[in-house]
Amino acid sequence: MKIKIWDILSVFLLLLLLIIGGLVLQVYRNPYSMINPFPPPTAPAKLVIPTWTFTPQSMPATWTPTPSEYEAYKIASTSTIMPSPTYNILYPVIRPTRTFTKTNPPATNTPIYKTATQTATKGTSTVTNTPVNTNTPGPSPTPTQTGTATNTSTATSTATSTSTATPTATATETPVPQPTAIAFSVDYNGDGYNDLVTMSSNGQYTNMIRAGSSGAEPILNDWSPDGNWLIFQIGTVPQVKKIAPDGTNESIINNMGFNTHDAVYSPDGNWILFIQGSGTSAELWRMDSSGSLAPERLTNDSYEDSYPDWSPDGHSIIYTSVRSGQTDLYLLDLNTGPTYDITRLTNNSAREYATQFIANNEFVYMVTTGSQYDVYKADFTNMAGASNLTGSGSTNEKYPAWASGGIIYIQQDGTQGVYTMNNDGSGKTRLNENYRYAINPRWVP
Repeated sequence: MKIKIWDILSVFLLLLLLIIGGLVLQVYRNPYSMINPFPPPTAPAKLVIPTWTFTPQSMPATWTPTPSEYEAYKIASTSTIMPSPTYNILYPVIRPTRTFTKTNPPATNTPIYKTATQTATKGTSTVTNTPVNTNTPGPSPTPTQTGTATNTSTATSTATSTSTATPTATATETPVPQPTAIAFSVDYNGDGYNDLVTMSSNGQYTNMIRAGSSGAEPILNDWSPDGNWLIFQIGTVPQVKKIAPDGTNESIINNMGFNTHDAVYSPDGNWILFIQGSGTSAELWRMDSSGSLAPERLTNDSYEDSYPDWSPDGHSIIYTSVRSGQTDLYLLDLNTGPTYDITRLTNNSAREYATQFIANNEFVYMVTTGSQYDVYKADFTNMAGASNLTGSGSTNEKYPAWASGGIIYIQQDGTQGVYTMNNDGSGKTRLNENYRYAINPRWVP
């Protein structure tokens, strides 16, 4: 039988495949074998995580201070009055705090303010010492007297001593903030928007209680008769809210709604008078101050009403209304409801605004004939006798209000300031620094 060359090659190829298969199997079983032409990367060394061992350590011994000789002397010493000249001092019953020393520094006086329950004024003290050389020993007092100063007192002391020093009194007074007496709206922080502020009656103490911003400037309307609340309007579509004088507890007034403004409490605090609407739809309304009842509409016409105020007896309402192209004052009689009688009080080319009653018949208001504004006072039973309290000078006087302290108003003289004056127009006094956009000052009731 003749073996062909192809049979030999087949046998050789089979042996070659067996050898290659064996090599592949060996490499598969041990990839790190030397016969593997492409060994895998060497495996990283096994990581050993160290074991933490807590070793407690002892803290150093507590150090206990030992009093020095000087400290021990201070602890052991007792107060002993050394002999010195005797001073016989006469004091008034009410006197400021004084400290008598032999070295006489100048008296330091700090401005103080009035409070609701006390009045403090600066005391002046004079101490006279007449030394007499009798060499009489005695204790050396350092008297300190405290009290609330309400007068100007003179203290006289007679000293028997060999000393030639002349003790004097140094009065130290603690500032006491005055109570809030006035509220108004003004650009207090200089950002261009009105803020709501309160101020003491002398103008020295001012506090911002509600900051304003674009589209949300708080404009003061009134105090509550008990002095516990301020009501103000805020927003481009205004809404009346109330806030405590310290800036807390801001809230809306129930049932009053939006587009409400020019709100004012009745003298007994049971009602709130306000304007709802704008332009010819601005009408006069009233509601109970608790907001539990639906509001009552007092006017119902196509005229623009504004700036209402209650008479002190609560029976009449004075307000501004634009009728027949004129801005005049009108009086509404609440005793004539449900359709109330309305009486026209002024009829001239001037415009009258911002009314507020003084007594049952008397009231103050703002009058303008164009660029000039003045404060007037009138009796609605005799409007012909109305008087101009501020004159027709170069300044503008606006937004008058009244209380037992007199009339308060805004004067514009480049900037704006809060002023007061007596009911007859005398005694005009500026209370504060220059502000911008001041409006609607009101005394606390």
